[in-house]
This record gives sequence, structure tokens and C-alpha cells, in this order.
Amino acid sequence: MPYRMAVNLRLLPLFAAMTSVAFAQPRPLEGNPGNVFVKGQEVIVRTSEGEGTKWICVDYDDQQIAGGSGGEAKLGKVGTGYYEIWQLADDGSRKSRTTFAVLEPLKVPVPENTPIAIDTAASWFFRDEKKPFGLKQAANLSALAGAKWVRDRLSWTETEPEKGKFIGESIYDKSAAAFSAEGIKVLQVFHDTPPWAGKRPKYYPDDYRDVYTYLRTMSARWKGKVQAWEPWNEGDTTNFGGHTGAEMMAYQRAAYHGIRAGNPDAIVCQNVFAEHHKTGVLENFIENQISDEPGLSRLPFDTFNFHHYIQPGNIPASYDDMKQAANALPIWVTESYFHFRQGVKKSDLELSADQRKQRARFVTTNLVTALNEEPAMFFTFVLPHYVENGVLFGMLNGDGSPRADYVALAAAGRLLAGAQATGQLDGESSAYTFRAQPDGVMKRVVVLWSAEEKALPQSLAGFEKAYDFLGREISPKTIGKDPVYLILPLAKPLDVEAPATLRPPDQDAASPFVIQAVFPPERLRLASSSWQVKQSETLPVPLRFYHFGKGEQKVSVTIEAEPALIVSLSPDKFTITPGGRMDGTMNIGWSGAKVPARPLRVKVTAKAEGLPPCDAVFRISTEMGDVEPSSMKPLAASKDAGTWKPGSSKGKLDFNVNEGTVNVAAELGEGDRWVYPWHSVAESEKPAQGTEGIAFTLTPKKGDAVYHVMLREPGGATYSASLGHVAADGKPRRVVMTFDEFHWANHSPEDQNHQLDLGSIEAIAIGGNPKDAEFSYSAGDLKWVNFAE
Repeated sequence: MPYRMAVNLRLLPLFAAMTSVAFAQPRPLEGNPGNVFVKGQEVIVRTSEGEGTKWICVDYDDQQIAGGSGGEAKLGKVGTGYYEIWQLADDGSRKSRTTFAVLEPLKVPVPENTPIAIDTAASWFFRDEKKPFGLKQAANLSALAGAKWVRDRLSWTETEPEKGKFIGESIYDKSAAAFSAEGIKVLQVFHDTPPWAGKRPKYYPDDYRDVYTYLRTMSARWKGKVQAWEPWNEGDTTNFGGHTGAEMMAYQRAAYHGIRAGNPDAIVCQNVFAEHHKTGVLENFIENQISDEPGLSRLPFDTFNFHHYIQPGNIPASYDDMKQAANALPIWVTESYFHFRQGVKKSDLELSADQRKQRARFVTTNLVTALNEEPAMFFTFVLPHYVENGVLFGMLNGDGSPRADYVALAAAGRLLAGAQATGQLDGESSAYTFRAQPDGVMKRVVVLWSAEEKALPQSLAGFEKAYDFLGREISPKTIGKDPVYLILPLAKPLDVEAPATLRPPDQDAASPFVIQAVFPPERLRLASSSWQVKQSETLPVPLRFYHFGKGEQKVSVTIEAEPALIVSLSPDKFTITPGGRMDGTMNIGWSGAKVPARPLRVKVTAKAEGLPPCDAVFRISTEMGDVEPSSMKPLAASKDAGTWKPGSSKGKLDFNVNEGTVNVAAELGEGDRWVYPWHSVAESEKPAQGTEGIAFTLTPKKGDAVYHVMLREPGGATYSASLGHVAADGKPRRVVMTFDEFHWANHSPEDQNHQLDLGSIEAIAIGGNPKDAEFSYSAGDLKWVNFAE
């Protein structure tokens, strides 16, 4: 259900201080770096070819506006929009391209509360002065686009290479200074642990006192220049550690206290989620917000942050899931953009003209649909040119010149300045209304588009001005796939579905205590955010207690566990000094009671008189193959080799099926390595409604890998569950994945009803993403299963 995010009252002193500082309105730097101009400037663009080379200049609609020859195009004063200058071959064909943009100048300062922001990753992408331009130019382009916030990147390893030894002035200091000079606020993020602080560089540090000290130092160092912190990036994915919800919350608590100790005015963002839907990790994170004490005062973050790379139709459902974890705090979306595997290697010229235009439109449709869900801040990813696994990102080309994407974002920055959602126009699938300040005047702004060309709604006929999504003034009578901005009087009545309002969060401080459990990494089951404990063992788990508050404290610890578990703790009482750590042990075993086919909870609570308690909720599971199903249905057709289709990244693949067991041996090339053979599910073998999961036997033989199970529906929408990292030990293991562990894979087509339909499963894949080239495993004995607790 849509709602209005309340301003966090703890942040008001910071905002008030910022609004008292006056900055000159942004103007392009001398020479117009990046070929970005404002309306009224004389446009002169280097064409990068010799004096005799012919060229033409075309606008976004591919209409020629000028032509000439030589190494410089002098075009005079050009209207708002996106343009391309093409160098021509002798036969008149287009050979190479230079782009430029003309923006409407910002007439007034950008409002402090504008949600329009940019992920620049400036410290990483603009550190080389030999590239087209550097930090100062990146900051200027961000300001010209109407962004009040940018997201940067940091490296803990670079800035504290040895424990307690911080480097002097660096690229990170220069970046903070460059954006501050443009009046732009900075959100800083990192996702690395230096070797001295942990053996796994993409995993949280071993001792949380180290990240406390690091963030205390850096937040103090950049006070006034870095206003907000995400203390880790996408820790819920295997790319950046694959942490459980309990780990994400414990780490957040330590980071929160470190940031606040260095800068009490800093905005402490929650270490951001990559997944934008309900997962085991998110559910476990929410479990760790629980306290016996009332109120939200125990949350160690000011904003709840996540990322999404999805089509607009999936956006509302994603926010509904994530709002539960936000727990009434403001939401910041700190990465979002177009994300489809396009096979791009170098530039957007590898895409068709239609695909490039589709990307540019998406900047607006994605932003506007998301803003209707009322995130307090929305960062479009990413300013610089960037290619990852064949996916092209970036609002700028490799030479720093603009794509139409940049011009679209700049139009939003001006026309949706300070935007607050006022609801969706009834009867229109894609028409969103806002209170905003285009050119500094409060207006009602409607942004709308349509998959099919149709007449402009009669209720909007009284608009004052209209612009296309590139900021060009127009007089529309119809709407189509290109988004349109309509500026209306603020008082004009519209039939809209208005968002509700939430109260501000409670204001008390978070608990000074942190509880960290150190499970063996190989026991992780990431899909359910749980740790595996074998039914034949009692597992000793190191438990660390930290105190980041004031004064020596006498702490008592209690533990609760579900009936199937036996859990003990030592010590359960101790005295701890500020900045101290107490090491204990939590012993986890099984009571002999029936084990359900789901993770079980263990809750540890640390209390001291006069202080808010700290809760930590851990999820424990067993090898799911040890849990006896109440019923099973074998997939007999999987024994037919003809029902299997091999699939892998580039390389050599040996593949055979023997009595329902798929045997795979691969030698894969460089890059994104994967092997996923697909089994076609016959109509007679689809799982019945109420079926709880899938069981199979997996034997990893060579090459450690992250294994996944995938279920595909007609149209290609795919749901995936991860087994996490599995060691190639050659031992067969029985695996059961319950359907609630599966979530839509955003690399697949959009699922219209946004849920896995058991009766629609048409194919199953069991495979992995290995690190090394040589990879072999077998999987078979597929069955649908049910359990009864």
C-alpha cells in the first residue's frame, strides 16, 4: 500500500545547517567538459577527425540540424535536447560519433528535499586524470543535472592498509571536496575488508571493533563533506559476502556507533540490500529488529536502503516487501537502472538505435514509478560508462560525452525538483502526480506515458506547460511510449489515489551492545539465512559481545530456542568496559524432537540495567535431506535424456544423463562462468498445489561453486534459490529446497503476477557458478516433496 515517508526528526539539524549555506547556481565549467551545455551558450564541439572530414549533426529524433566539415562543429545556440555529431565516410555513411547535450539552466537552487540523486562512483571512475575529465567535472555534471546527493565509493583496504595507520590525502578526500564545492551532499559506501582485519576480503571483518574504529575515524575526517554512510554494499549477495540477516544487523550496530562517534550529525544508512524482495535474509534481518521493549528506538540506522533493477511493473510489489523491514524509517534506493543482458562489450553503439532510446525512456519511467512509492532518496546508477557481464550501464559514454540517459535524468532533476508523490491518476496505468518545484515554483506535475498511442486524458487538458522526457517543451495532444511532463496549477483537482502517511520513528538511541555469532562459513544456507547443524552433533559456536557505549556495564545474557533444539551459553553474566569484547560459546544441538522442514530460531539477548537490550536471532537448519518427508512424488521423466537440455557459458561441456542423474564435466572460459542444464517438466509431473518443495541428490566433484536451483515458468520468468558455496568433496548429499526459498531472478523476464505458480513450472535447472575453469558435478533423483510438522 503506498504511503508517505515521514522525515526523520534526527536529521533535521543537519538539513537546517545545510540550508543556511548559499551556493551559486551550477554552470558548465570552462570548455564544457563532457560536451554538456546550457541553453543560451554557443555550442562548439570537437569532432575528433581531420580538417577535411565531413560531419552532420542530428537531434534525438535523428533529424539533421546542421552539417559541415573539419575538426570542430560550430553550431551556435542550440535548443534543449540530446544531439549526435556523426563523422561521414566518403560514401556519405555514418562512421563515428560524438554526442552533446543542451540543458535548461537551473533558475533556482535545487531544494534540499529533492529525491533526485546520482550514483557516481566518482572516486573509482574519475581518479585517472588522463581520462576525459576528473572529479571536478563529474561533480559539475551532477550539479547541472539537478542532483543534490551523489553516491561515491570507498576502499577500506586503501585507506587503512595497516591497522591504525590511515593514509594521508587521497582520491577519496579529493572527491568529497569536489562535490562539496558544487553544493552536493555525499553518501559514501564500501564493501571490502583489509587483509589485517579478516581472511575474506568480501566479508565483514572478524572483529567488529575494527569497523567501529575505521568508521569513527573516517566520518570525523569528512564531517561536513560526507553527510551519509552505507557501511557495506549488498551484503545479502554472494558477490559481497553472502551474509545472513543476523550478521547484517550485528555489523550494522557496530557501524552505527562508529559513524556516530565520529560525526554525531551523520546520516547512518542501513548496509544496503541488493535483493528487492522478500528473502530468507530479509526475513532474518526483520527478526533481528524484535525487542521486548516497545518502540523503534533499537534500530541502528536512520534510513533503510535497497537496490532494484527491474521493470516498472514490478516496482510496487518490491517496495511493499521492503517497507516491512524499513519499519517506518525513510527508504533510500541507492542503485537503480536498466539491467538486461545485452551482450555489450565496449559501447552503446553495439545496441540498436531503438535499444538506446529504450534505455533513455527507462530512466524516466523507472524513476517516476519508484517515486510514487515515496523513497526519500533515489539514486540512478551510474554516471560513468560501465560494462559488467555484458550489461551496459552509465549515463555517459566512455569518452565522457552524454548519452540521452543523462539528458533524461537532468529533465527529471529540474521538473521534479523536491518532488513529493500525490498519487496515481485513477484509470491510468502509467500516470503519476507530484507536488514539485519546476524552476523553483511549486506546481502539480503529472508524468505519464502509454504502451499504445492514445489521446491525452481530458482531466489534464488545462496544463500550463508540457515537456518531453528530455526536457524539450512540447504541446501534446496524445501520449505514447515516450514519457511526458505536464505542469499544472497546484490547486487543480485531480482524481488520484493518494498515499497514506506514516508517523516519524521513535528517537531513542540504539542499544550499545552487539552480539556476533561466528559460525563455520561452510555451514551457511543463504537462501534461508540459516546455519546447518548436523543432527548427530553439538556444534560449538563462538559468540562475541561488544560494548560501544559509555561506562563499565554488568551484562546478563538469556537464550531462547525452539523445542527441537538444545542450546546452552557460557558465560551468561560478565562485566564489560567501553570498547571491550567478551568471548563466549553457544553450543547448539538437537533435542530428539521432530525437526520441521524449515529453519529454527535461537534468540540471544544481552541486557544491562538502564540500557536498551540487544537481541540477536539466529536461524538453524539441518541437512534438509535428513528431514523425513510425509510424501514424495518422483519426477520419473527426468530419467529420459531427451528431457534435458545442456546450458553453459563459453567453453567445453561434457553432458550425459544416466537413469535420471545428470553428469556434467566442463572446462569454461574466462568471465562469467556458469553451467545450468534444464529438465523439461511434463504436464503430468507438475507439482500439485500445496507441494512444499523439491528434493534431489547433488554430488560436487571438481571446482567449488555457488550452486542454484531454478524453476522456469512459460515466458521465461525464472525463480531461483541458492545453496551457497558448495565444496567439491565428491560426496553425494541429499538436498531439499522449500518453495519459499525461491525468488524471482531479475535477469529473467518480468512475471506478470509476481509469484511462483507451481502448476506453471515448465523446467528445472540444477547447476552452479564456479570460480575456476574446471567444473564437474552430478545431480539426480528429483522429487517433489511435502512435510508435516
